[in-house]
Amino acid sequence: QTLIRQSQKRSRGGSKYDEKSEDRDRFSISTDLNMIRDAVINAKRNSKGTHHLTPKLAGYIHVLWKDPGIRATYEKRAEFQLSDSADFFFDNVRLLTGKDYIPTEEQMLRARVRTTGISETRFMIEKTTFRMVDVGGQRSERKKWLKCFEGVTCVIFVAAMSTYNQVLFEDEKTNRMMESLNLFEETVNSNWFKRTAMILFLNKSDLFRKKLKSYPITLCPVFENYQGDPKDEEQAITSIREAFMCCNCTPTAKNPTRIVYTHVTCATNKRNVTNVFLAVKDTVLKENLKMAGLMVSLQDGMD
Repeated sequence: QTLIRQSQKRSRGGSKYDEKSEDRDRFSISTDLNMIRDAVINAKRNSKGTHHLTPKLAGYIHVLWKDPGIRATYEKRAEFQLSDSADFFFDNVRLLTGKDYIPTEEQMLRARVRTTGISETRFMIEKTTFRMVDVGGQRSERKKWLKCFEGVTCVIFVAAMSTYNQVLFEDEKTNRMMESLNLFEETVNSNWFKRTAMILFLNKSDLFRKKLKSYPITLCPVFENYQGDPKDEEQAITSIREAFMCCNCTPTAKNPTRIVYTHVTCATNKRNVTNVFLAVKDTVLKENLKMAGLMVSLQDGMD
């Protein structure tokens, strides 16, 4: 529905961007699809307020997804709020209504669920048990964080690299990566975490690399003077990493000598996530040994 409505806005000139009149036709849904469009928009909701995806509705969505106007609107998705996995599910929408359909691991990973409240997960990596507390990153969720801070041995801060040209859901004037940088600076310099291991995940690397081919990193205010090759993925990733590292070197930094361990991640890539968490395990154990003074003693004993 978001894509359809955005397409309608553009065909009527309702976008906040001033498109040339001859270009607006690109975003118009063909007249033959009006009935299908209305059927999708007016689809009956169930008791939970969400839509039940029937084979008929999936067929309508499949037809709309192939429409050039919808596709052109999708290319402008940074201008409105749309799930990163929308194209994946639109491409496979008819499979989701099969009689014997069982979601695959990839489909479950790509299903976007906004984190609200506080959730706790326990898992084991190579016989070491970890307790992870996940907190929502939206502004409305941050007031709940304080109750989670005591006794934390490691903070994993997840920043989506692909959001450099997007705005917040809560505030359409604020760039998402700028918000992440500001929040990371607050977190890394918090009194709660002066002696806590800090790990930064630069996530959604796959979407970032794909997006960089069409949209320069200079669309993010902090990189407006970026001098690197606009198409070079590694240069851009290095610049993003450096921007986050600078947050630990401010005049008010609580622990400017602290090492922030950084990993470029793709949460839907099982091998990447496995390797990263093995590295995280080693980092957490090493930092805990340092805090306990055991690593120094161990090294002294080896000399």
